[in-house]
Amino acid sequence: MTNVEEHSQTCRFTKLPTDLQDAYWRDEITRSMYEVMGWLLRRADWSTGRVQQVTAPTIHHQTGRKFSIRTIRDAMANLEACGWITSHHVPGRRGWYWVTLHNYGAASGAMSGEVLNPKNVIAYRHAEPAECRDECPETSSETSSDGAPIRETTEPTEPLEPPQTAAEFSQCTPEGRSTQDIESHTSVPESGAGADDVLALMRRFQDGESLRLGELENVIALVSGFNRKMRADIATLKAAKASEADIVAKRARLRDDVAFLAKLKEAATAERCRLKTETAASRLRSKKKIDELRASNAPVPSPAAEALARAFAETHSTEYYPADARLLEPMAAKYPFEVCKKAFRFMVGHKFWGDKSATFLSKSKDGKPWFVKLVEDCQRLGAKATNTRLAVFGTSYAPRSADDFKGESL
Repeated sequence: MTNVEEHSQTCRFTKLPTDLQDAYWRDEITRSMYEVMGWLLRRADWSTGRVQQVTAPTIHHQTGRKFSIRTIRDAMANLEACGWITSHHVPGRRGWYWVTLHNYGAASGAMSGEVLNPKNVIAYRHAEPAECRDECPETSSETSSDGAPIRETTEPTEPLEPPQTAAEFSQCTPEGRSTQDIESHTSVPESGAGADDVLALMRRFQDGESLRLGELENVIALVSGFNRKMRADIATLKAAKASEADIVAKRARLRDDVAFLAKLKEAATAERCRLKTETAASRLRSKKKIDELRASNAPVPSPAAEALARAFAETHSTEYYPADARLLEPMAAKYPFEVCKKAFRFMVGHKFWGDKSATFLSKSKDGKPWFVKLVEDCQRLGAKATNTRLAVFGTSYAPRSADDFKGESL
């Protein structure tokens, strides 16, 4: 087979080992482990059994975001612990890394037809009991179609049969379930809370206890997963042409879970409305308290300062604020009203006065307030314009200083 043909085969087909499919059907691996393993096999090098550019976010996006990034990382760790893969990720290092697939049947290259990276594989759950292995010794020597050995199991006993509905599952003891059991029933990631914590919240809600919004959302995610699992089971029964009694029983359980989910969503909506109302009321109380505090501590501006602030607001096309009147109090005490009003108009029409606010005018530079500089600039421009007009018309004019304009209207 040429390199071109090998590349064409790699792009068109995925080597899916029979033992992996059997492990998934026998429920020895979780759905997330099966999806991650399928992704790795899709991108594996047929001649080496190695995969490059592996990251949990990449698997998360390219598998349709069925599982969270955290669940994918857990699945990778479980696959490595069971002997399916070896991850070459270095803790603390960012970026992609290599993954080696064990018991991989090479389909190209010098090792074509050989089993690469051999290693014993164990079941993650639902392992064969020890007495069954003693009675059926041929299972230990059985090999798959690609030459890879069937995994050897280590769990001594069969776990409890998982419940079917959310109500039944919430009543199980912690010894009879695991985090991966919940994953197989829900196919949704845990959002920060542990499996036992979420089930305890479900029991509290069933007992009539009020839950917080975050707690309700965790329970809704769990029950929604049960509903999806139940619908999938019903579709499977229909495809297998199962008895009508089994399908009716499944639908009855589904109706119970749907009704329970509706109650959860109704409670979550009511909790959101309550939090929104309380937040708005709290903000209103805080604003009212701040306004009362400011009104009690702030001095009342003088009539001259209030008139000056209103003229300032009218000139700048803004609203009148009592705080501006208190800031313009020194300017109102130093200059006449008309001089200040003229200075405000001068302030609007000149680029130098970029910060056109009462707060800026109340500040000072080099010991001189900015409103003094504003009036001086306005008077200096008026004196310059007067001298220009007298020079044009030929009238004698004795120049005066800026102090001569203080009492005059510009």
